Order: sequence, then structure tokens, then C-alpha cells
Amino acid sequence: EVIKKYRDQDGSWTNYYKRDRDGKWTSYYENGQIKKEGIYKDGWKDGIWIEWHDNGQKKVECRHKGTMIDPELERSVHNGKFTMWTQDGKIKKQGNYIDGIKDWENVYIESNNNP
Repeated sequence: EVIKKYRDQDGSWTNYYKRDRDGKWTSYYENGQIKKEGIYKDGWKDGIWIEWHDNGQKKVECRHKGTMIDPELERSVHNGKFTMWTQDGKIKKQGNYIDGIKDWENVYIESNNNP
């Protein structure tokens, strides 16, 4: 069963299966900008993962534990520091996860009046 379909840098599409995910992984936006990058271990996200906005600004940096919390959703456990940025580079949220339980706060709140 295909779980993700990725477009490679050369424009071709690749199907990935859970059992295939191991080692460093990078996914890209259609414009060629890196979207996500991190390590898979035995099919689960492990260690630091970084996501970027399509304009190249860092979006999220968080640590994954490498084990699953919900096999139905195939979600891995966040563990450690978590930071999220806006598209213009301001910190939006930050805090920590301990075995998947979040302890973070909104640092920057987006609104129509105060971007």
C-alpha cells in the first residue's frame, strides 16, 4: 500500500511504502525549494526534523522519538524542543514535547490587525 507519493528533483514521481522509509529524507515543493528534511528509522521519524515555508523561511523544527503513538494514523512521537515560525521569520510557537505531550505556548499570534 502506497503511503506517500513524492516528486523527485528531476520531476519524476516516486511511491514510498512505510517499510521503505529509513535514513535521511528530503521532500520538495514544486518550485524546487526544500519542504521537509529529517531521518527515518525503521519507518518512523527520528531525531530533528525541519520544515520550510515555500519561500525558504524555516517553518518548524522539532524532534521525533522514533516510535509510534498511533498505528492507525502512523504518527511518531514528538520529543524535545519544538519551534514554529511565520512565513516572515517570526517565532509563532515554541516549547517542548515530552513523550508526545506538548508543553508550549503561542509566542506570536497572527491577526488581521497585527501581522
